[in-house]
Amino acid sequence: MLINNNSDQTSSTNCLQNETYPNLRLTPLTTTNNNFRNNNFFDYGNYEKLEIIRNDFKNFYLSHENLFNGCLGLIFHATVSNTSIDRNLQDWYQDKIRSNSTDDVSRTFKFFGEGQFWIPFFGITAGTYYVSSQLYEPFEVFGVVGDYSMRVIRSYLVGAPALLFFQSALGCSRPDDKKYNSSWRFFRDDHSFSGHAFMGATPFLVGASMTNRLGIRIILFVCSTLAGLSRINDNKHYFSQVALGWCVSYLSVRAISLTNNAMNRNKTNIKIFPIVEPNYIGLGLVYKR
Repeated sequence: MLINNNSDQTSSTNCLQNETYPNLRLTPLTTTNNNFRNNNFFDYGNYEKLEIIRNDFKNFYLSHENLFNGCLGLIFHATVSNTSIDRNLQDWYQDKIRSNSTDDVSRTFKFFGEGQFWIPFFGITAGTYYVSSQLYEPFEVFGVVGDYSMRVIRSYLVGAPALLFFQSALGCSRPDDKKYNSSWRFFRDDHSFSGHAFMGATPFLVGASMTNRLGIRIILFVCSTLAGLSRINDNKHYFSQVALGWCVSYLSVRAISLTNNAMNRNKTNIKIFPIVEPNYIGLGLVYKR
């Protein structure tokens, strides 16, 4: 057996392991987890990657806390959308707030929720990091960008099925629909949740989950609402539809953070691997201090 007790094993090959990020939780913004160490998705084998994705889905769809908060969101949506609250809020905004200036700002914010652009963008960014990391040692900053992009993609992946299902299942219509309103009409329409709010919030919430600086987190949380607010301004979604699109994004990012925390807890400093040579077969052991 070959033993390597080398403190340099934790060098730049996996430099991201020295970064500390908090877990995104449904707790006040000041709560952070300073023991959280980043685990880059691409540092794992193919089977482990599939296990990570499986745990993402498990944390989103089977976590008791996620299910509880999701049910609270649906109760909120039912209360606001099936009463006059949604219509009153929409009419108040359109009559009292909307202007040419808000329309100009809305056009910018709406872009953050354009999934046909951002999904390929983050996918290509993550893929570029993966390919480059196989060819040469990437810069630390580029490694953080690659890991960030993959977290966004994972959040989109786990949240999209729930979003698409409830968009149609609740059957709500848009504010500019002259015949119907935000009331639940099961499977009669497909605008119950705002896709722009979900898509636009996720990159900012992922960023908030990767920093322990309170000021930056607050700014990112505020920015995560902008794409959804643009849909209210443009009279394309009611408040309840935007709020639940944002909620799905939040719970998706939280699921990814739970998976990453579990990856950190399960990580070991000892690795055992096979050694096969023409004249002998054995096991190697690497211990990282």
